[in-house]
Amino acid sequence: MRRRRSRVLVALLALASAAGCAAGPSVRPALVENDGKTTGSTPAGTPSVPLPPLAEPQSPSLKWSDCDDDTRQRIGTPPVPGSLHFTCARVTAPLDAPGEPRRSLVRLLALKVGSGPVPLVVVNDVDGEPGTVYAARLAATLPPAFLEKFSLVGVDRRGTGMSGAAQCVPPDIRHDLIDADPAQGDLQDVLDAARKAGQQCAIELDDSQTALDSWRAAGDLEEVRKQLGLEHLNALGRGDGSKVLAEYAVRFPAQVGRMVLDGVPDPGADTAAVLDAVAAGAQSTLDAFGTDCASRGCALGDPKAALAALTDQLRANPPSTDDGVAFGPGVAMFAVYSGLSQRSRWPELADAVVAARAGNIGPLAAFAAPVLHDSRAQPSRI
Repeated sequence: MRRRRSRVLVALLALASAAGCAAGPSVRPALVENDGKTTGSTPAGTPSVPLPPLAEPQSPSLKWSDCDDDTRQRIGTPPVPGSLHFTCARVTAPLDAPGEPRRSLVRLLALKVGSGPVPLVVVNDVDGEPGTVYAARLAATLPPAFLEKFSLVGVDRRGTGMSGAAQCVPPDIRHDLIDADPAQGDLQDVLDAARKAGQQCAIELDDSQTALDSWRAAGDLEEVRKQLGLEHLNALGRGDGSKVLAEYAVRFPAQVGRMVLDGVPDPGADTAAVLDAVAAGAQSTLDAFGTDCASRGCALGDPKAALAALTDQLRANPPSTDDGVAFGPGVAMFAVYSGLSQRSRWPELADAVVAARAGNIGPLAAFAAPVLHDSRAQPSRI
């Protein structure tokens, strides 16, 4: 029963990440670890396929303009180096809702960083940071030589970020979706919240809801390719962003360039097995976080014991954030899960848990802010 309950909680957290959106939830593990060198070999007789050339754009039509200040504000914490410069452009594509085929348009935000002549389009996981923000963070981790060869072009997928975000879930329902106490067996409140979220989005989005899928997102990338002036699309897909690239390869095989698929979602039809794997991945990530913490001698100590003590503390006396949001065990664990998925922020996460144990929930609540808070400039990820 406990194992099944864990699967349900994982499923609901995944549902919360994309409530009301046809794009569907991501099942990407919080951390993908290197399994070591592969031992397999290419089957005999398999023909070699030449790599598409890394060609430069020809007659691009996108009009880039400075968006450095706005981008840094959207990135927030942790900041990216001041040496990076960001420009943005809008890509217009047909919304292509089933009830109104090609009658409406969606305006996608694209961000470019790097001086390299070869564009590399970046598509992020639907429940992660918008593609533009993820591309900016990714650029901060790459060597300068890479950004002299390539320029990263992050794209906010339709219905996310600054590309017509599907802001249809009311604040109280967003909170209820992630407020499931992991120690409680009754999930009815979360199920009710998920049902209400779906109903509200169906009402507000109407026919456009079914246009927020990977198949149409692949069509958006074709518009991006054309407006970049490229013969082939070179791209990186993270999480279920890799599914969008797979859809692109099916729809536009002649335009496929070089593609990197990072954290491909499990295509298996057995939902229970997939969610078990996601839960196991989260557990492995927590173990790796503990090892990292021990190697740095951080004040957190044993993460599992610290988190158990924190949830007991919040359960006995649940506080509220500065803006009045109840911060119970469920929200706290959601914040921790969010922090675990950001490897570079593990030291910050450890300090945040220590602070929360001491009564200061602000730093830990910041990890849940992208879901709890919703504004035009910073749309919620639910």
